[in-house]
Amino acid sequence: MDTSIYYGFIIPTILCVHQIGVTSKLTIALKKYKNLIINKKKVYRLCKELDILRSQRIIKPKHPKKTARNKTVTGSNQLWQLNIKYGCIVGEDRFFFVLSYIDVFDRSIVYYHMGFPVLLMMPLTH
Repeated sequence: MDTSIYYGFIIPTILCVHQIGVTSKLTIALKKYKNLIINKKKVYRLCKELDILRSQRIIKPKHPKKTARNKTVTGSNQLWQLNIKYGCIVGEDRFFFVLSYIDVFDRSIVYYHMGFPVLLMMPLTH
């Protein structure tokens, strides 16, 4: 289909919406005010052809990545971390655990063990 037909709808709608580069809001405005049946991917492509897209936002990590500060890790299998997760089995009064050995360099799981905690019933002596 000829895309020049859409340009007559997109440019006035951009002036009304005042959100240059936000294709999701532009798609909603085109559907609502111009009664167009148009996909958000098509609106993105048309805005890219018109060169009116904003640059992509940079997602900042919420928590800084912490590694061992007193060790310099330059390769795999130099430093491992242990991680223990507990869970409950529904319907039974039992817990299980997963013990994971994680390589600090590439954050891959080197070894893991799943099991049940051992409850020792020792008599109380005074």
